[in-house]
Amino acid sequence: MKKYSFRVFLLLLMLWLVACENGNNESNVNLPPLRNTDLPMPHVTPTFVPLRADFSVRAEDVDWANVDHMYAAMRPEYASDVDQFVNTQRYYIRAKIEFLTEYAVIQGSQAVRYVNNTGVTLDEIVFRLTANIENLGSHQRVENVYLNGQPVEPYYEARNTVMVIPVEGGLAPGAIADMSMDFIMVSERGVLPGRIGFASNQYQAVNWMPVLSVYDGPEEGWWRERLHGVSWDPYYNHPSLWEIELTYPANALMAISGITIERTENDDNTITERIVTGPMRDNFLMVSTNMGKISDSVDGTQINVYYMPQGERGAAWVLESAIRSLEIFNRLWGDYPYVELDVAQTETNAGGIEYSGIILVDRNVWQAGSPSTELVTAHEVAHQWWYGLVGNNQAKYPFLDESLASWSEAIYYREAYDDNNERFNNLVNGDRNALASFKFAFSGDTRMYRPSNEFGSSTALAVLIYTQGTVFYADLEKQLLTPAGRIGLNGNQPLSFPDTTLLPTRTTVVQRTYTNRQQQYDLSQADLMNMALSDYFHRMKYRMTSPVEILRSFEKVTGQDLDAFFYSYLGEFPGMDPSVLTSTNTSVTSSSFVGG
Repeated sequence: MKKYSFRVFLLLLMLWLVACENGNNESNVNLPPLRNTDLPMPHVTPTFVPLRADFSVRAEDVDWANVDHMYAAMRPEYASDVDQFVNTQRYYIRAKIEFLTEYAVIQGSQAVRYVNNTGVTLDEIVFRLTANIENLGSHQRVENVYLNGQPVEPYYEARNTVMVIPVEGGLAPGAIADMSMDFIMVSERGVLPGRIGFASNQYQAVNWMPVLSVYDGPEEGWWRERLHGVSWDPYYNHPSLWEIELTYPANALMAISGITIERTENDDNTITERIVTGPMRDNFLMVSTNMGKISDSVDGTQINVYYMPQGERGAAWVLESAIRSLEIFNRLWGDYPYVELDVAQTETNAGGIEYSGIILVDRNVWQAGSPSTELVTAHEVAHQWWYGLVGNNQAKYPFLDESLASWSEAIYYREAYDDNNERFNNLVNGDRNALASFKFAFSGDTRMYRPSNEFGSSTALAVLIYTQGTVFYADLEKQLLTPAGRIGLNGNQPLSFPDTTLLPTRTTVVQRTYTNRQQQYDLSQADLMNMALSDYFHRMKYRMTSPVEILRSFEKVTGQDLDAFFYSYLGEFPGMDPSVLTSTNTSVTSSSFVGG
């Protein structure tokens, strides 16, 4: 999710106030009139709609061995990534979306294959029902649940956001659970979209089907924490392979995680598309009767930009920004492996939101030539690496992806413009000054490594994770040039670094070239930063990360001991050298900590 740091917060607030004052001046084409979107709270009891299981999917009817058609979702050099997930978790879904006067309805049926790779016997399998998170204006029901061909009765927890399927006799390590279920999701019209919403003739939903939760080991078990409507990013998923047959109105345009490999125009004025993905952590769907689309390609990936009425000029700027972002991040860290990336203008309660293979930019910051639009786009594109490919529990530890995505904005500025780092320095110094101003008036806990709900307020979370995130990585980069503890780099002294695969392979706007493996390297602090992030990305791609994994990559590249520096910002974290707690005088429990 794009940050509300001080450099954009006031702008977004003013734009939001203007939008609320002016109301919605779009023409509502092809759909019944909108409700007043000034009413952000949904009905207490969402409308009941009966489930029609007229296209049920059963797991025993799915050819789970065949994944050849899924290679099309990947750049050719990464097609084999699909093979890594054949025996992990898979979804096969048939669904239909309908727009009615008061609500949107998704009727669906899915088969899910889960392979127990936990190393322990499981007595239950847990799903998350995102649509049932409070205040989203939606509701999901599940019926006709089968496990390995036998009917089973699930039970529900956390206000119906968690669905538990008991496994009689247990699921042994390596064993397969084939599950089938029918589901329906109802979304009230007029609720301002957050993760799910139906407003401005645009329907959007993430994880609109029941999705597998994450098993966090024998001590913690399945992730089943209750999430609230005010939670920031509540996503925590292992990568899965998805195959979807989705039917929607013929007068609409659809954007979805993955790519379309078949498209059929039906006699009932609907369209059915067959969608496949590579390994992705979630699935996001947007359907609208008033979107336009422009596209271009870079590095083997087609970027599609979907825009609302009057958003054409902004769309061209967003497309340009997305192309630059993808090219820069590919070059510095490692490739985005998919053949498509979608960017959509939307009405949302955040500046931008990230999902696997698709990002959203709020209509209020969608403006041609705007630096805010450019940075929101860069931030969300960076999330394709930090969250999409390198995974984490966003609700529990937002530092892991949001701080790095915020720093990626600065990297984008440094690489995109040959301006002697003026934009880069202005961004970093602006965040540093905003953080200092906040700390001057704040006497609370400033640790970055803690759950979202421990920050006390959205403002504190925004500043301490997003704004401070940029400062953390900027100071870390400076630390890489500090003589104390550094090996092999001192002025023109060569760095002994045998793994040349981590060196950038193409020149940047500020021309840097690298010699071959047998010669010496003269590397800047920016080079070391990007080499460490490249190592981190390649080690943790498709895996779940933690702070110690970031630490390991920087220590590997530089040879430095950086535990104390990480502790000064993050506080205590698993895997940290425990001697830091007794050897440092640094405190991270008040605003006087060393960071910033």
